[in-house]
Amino acid sequence: MNVPEYEVKIDDALESALGIKSRIANCEEAVKAYAKSSGTVLTSKEMAEARNNAKRGTSIWRHGSYVREGVVCFPGVSTRYLFVRDSPVLSNVEAAYEAHKQARKYILEDNETTAILEYATFGNSDVHWEVSPRTIPTDKFGKDPLTVWLFKEEAEKYGLELKLQNIDEVQIGLDPKEVVDRNDKPYASMLWISNIPNKCSIVNYHDLDPYGSYIVRMKG
Repeated sequence: MNVPEYEVKIDDALESALGIKSRIANCEEAVKAYAKSSGTVLTSKEMAEARNNAKRGTSIWRHGSYVREGVVCFPGVSTRYLFVRDSPVLSNVEAAYEAHKQARKYILEDNETTAILEYATFGNSDVHWEVSPRTIPTDKFGKDPLTVWLFKEEAEKYGLELKLQNIDEVQIGLDPKEVVDRNDKPYASMLWISNIPNKCSIVNYHDLDPYGSYIVRMKG
C-alpha cells in the first residue's frame, strides 16, 4: 500500500482521545507491529465509530487504515469472496510479506482453508460471502448485509456521515474474477478502509510495498 502523495500527519491527541494508538512506520516496522499486536488492530466498526466521533478533516478521515477483518478469495467458484472477522494474514504477517515481495498472493495452507470453510459452513453469522465487487449507496449502509456486518451498530450513522461529505456510494474493491482464478488455491488478504479523497472505499489489500509508508492503528 503506497500512501498517496500528500503529507502524512497524525493528529496524535485527537486519535488518542478516540482510543486509538497511531504511528507512522516504514514497511518493515509496520509488519513487525502488526505481527506483534494483531489482536488490537482496529476493527471496521471501531474505525467507523472513530470517524463518526471525529471532526471532518482530521487525520482519522484524511488517512485510511488497515482493519482486523480480511477477505479469503476462492478460485473457480461462483461465490469467491469470504469476509472473516480476523484476517489470516494477521496471524502470519511475515510470511505474507515475503510472498508479496515475490509478487505472489498469500496462499493458505490446506488445513487453514479447511478450518475456515468449516467455520463458515455451519451457519456461522460471523462471516459474510460476496459474489463480486460492487458499490453500496451510503444511505443504505444501515441495511446492506456487508456494511451491517462490517460496521455493526455504527453502519447507518457512518453511511449518513459519508453522505453529508458528498460521498453517495462506496466501492467494495475486490480482486476481479480473472485475478482470483489465476491461483490454484485460496488466498487471504487484509482489508483497507480508505480516506475521503478515495471515497472511503473498502478494499482487499494484499500488496505491501517495501518502500511505502504506513499508518499503524491499534486499539488504545
